[in-house]
Amino acid sequence: MNATPPALMDVLVEDCVERENDIPWLYLDTRGLVTTGVGHMLHGAPEASRLPFNLGDRPATVGEITSDFVRVLSMPPAHVAAFYRSPRSVTLPVGYGRTLCQQELAGTYLPGIAKLVPDLYSHPAGAIRALVAISYTCGLGGLATFTHTLAAINARDYRTAAAQAHVKTATPETNAKLEHWLLDAAGRSTS
Repeated sequence: MNATPPALMDVLVEDCVERENDIPWLYLDTRGLVTTGVGHMLHGAPEASRLPFNLGDRPATVGEITSDFVRVLSMPPAHVAAFYRSPRSVTLPVGYGRTLCQQELAGTYLPGIAKLVPDLYSHPAGAIRALVAISYTCGLGGLATFTHTLAAINARDYRTAAAQAHVKTATPETNAKLEHWLLDAAGRSTS
């Protein structure tokens, strides 16, 4: 797989920030999963403790991070992120959520998408943006279930992909963007 062009990576990170926000403290997503940064799911307190969280103006200890993780995990899911913040919340340094997002895109999402769309970087940016949005919302396994959308993208039939790409769990705004990006790709396609 080719490296992601830096300008495209910047756009992809900004797309993710627009959808997910950049929340520096721990919170629960709609499914009850502990999350931080730009929708970065944490698989347990040990994973959280490897991140550079602070408590106030000093680095947080492993015990403080673990305590906050357990506190947040015990709360009800699907509230706005501010609901989970407390005076004892650990927080990521400014900008670190974007760094995590970029690392996750480069190390997980884009290589996973490239397995489903082998010539990924030969497609217009709109198609790539739509694929990232679907995978960031549904996971790579979820993206793989979009068989008709993937077939249309691989065939460079972006108009059909736009008609197929609807994420049930996404906001209407996100689904409208998917359609817009894919129709934009159709307008830029030479096929």
